[in-house]
Parts: sequence; structure tokens; C-alpha cells
Amino acid sequence: MPFYKINGQPVHMRGSKLPPACVAAVGLALSGQGPCMAISGFLCDWPTVKGRTCDRALCDAHAQPVGKNKHYCPEHFVQHKDASRQLGLFTSLVQP
Repeated sequence: MPFYKINGQPVHMRGSKLPPACVAAVGLALSGQGPCMAISGFLCDWPTVKGRTCDRALCDAHAQPVGKNKHYCPEHFVQHKDASRQLGLFTSLVQP
């Protein structure tokens, strides 16, 4: 039986076709709350080995859109932003 947090309250729901709970970490450093556990609607599309993707379950609040029907989890979104900044560094040094 899946476990979710809805409006901050723990809820057990029955059903075989329920989506997984959001696994995005929230408040770990400050309050130790753990994963979000809201009902997910997205999977992380960050590329991994052999053409696979991260596939972490994400709710609307934690899915970071990076393209049409493409979302990253908070951890991979930070990596994506860092890579974009670094790429911009090198392309700005190129003379036309």
C-alpha cells in the first residue's frame, strides 16, 4: 500500500495503479524531514549509462522543466545549470 504526504499529513492509499511517491529530498539539512512523498506525476529525464534515464519519481513542485516533456530532479537540475554556465564560459572566449 503506497504511502504519501498530502498537505503535510501521512496518508496510506489503496490501489494497484497509483503513481509512486515523490522522492525529492526536502529539508534534510535543516529539519531532517526526508523525502517529499507527494503523489508524483513526472520522472527525472537525466541521461545515465546505456541510454537510460534517472527515473526518480517527482511531484509537480519538484520536477524542474528543461524542455518539452523533459524534467530533471532538483539534484540533476543543479548539475544541468552548472554545466550550462561552464559551457557559456568557453563559448564566450571564441572569436567569430
